[in-house]
Amino acid sequence: MNLHAAFLPGRRADADDYWLGLGVVALLDAIRLSVFPAGTGWLVWLFVLVLLFVVHANRLRDASRPRALALAPIGAGVLAKTLGATVGITAAIWPVYLEFLDRRGIDLADAEAVERAARDQALMEDFQAWMLDQETMMIDALAAGGWPSMIAFWGVVFALGFWFAGMTARGPRPA
Repeated sequence: MNLHAAFLPGRRADADDYWLGLGVVALLDAIRLSVFPAGTGWLVWLFVLVLLFVVHANRLRDASRPRALALAPIGAGVLAKTLGATVGITAAIWPVYLEFLDRRGIDLADAEAVERAARDQALMEDFQAWMLDQETMMIDALAAGGWPSMIAFWGVVFALGFWFAGMTARGPRPA
């Protein structure tokens, strides 16, 4: 296994180099998420995406496939990351939302009353304004989306990795 083949642009990465590269980039992403607080570390995440593109492009180069295909797992991963973050943040905010409704006198045992409250524009604006005033709660909610989004991102990237690793060279290999 050769890390140069995985990370240096213009190299060819066989399946083993490719998996090694994905593992190293995933580890860097986990370190990024552990070190930087929620909502920060965007520049480091962009660096992770660049490394991920290089790993995929080098694998595609070895398989004589167009390098633009390297954008597919990144795009799919970003979509999964967005969904994972949404689920994590929603799970963190839901109990706070129910507490807010309870303080406003809405019977939480009455499903219709909760549904009416969810459709009440003024109540939702009050909830949003109240949430924005609770800075530590907002930071905690953002942090709750970090790990689910990372797991979703890497789950999709690794799932597509089986396809990339299984690619064989077809035709002459370009330089």
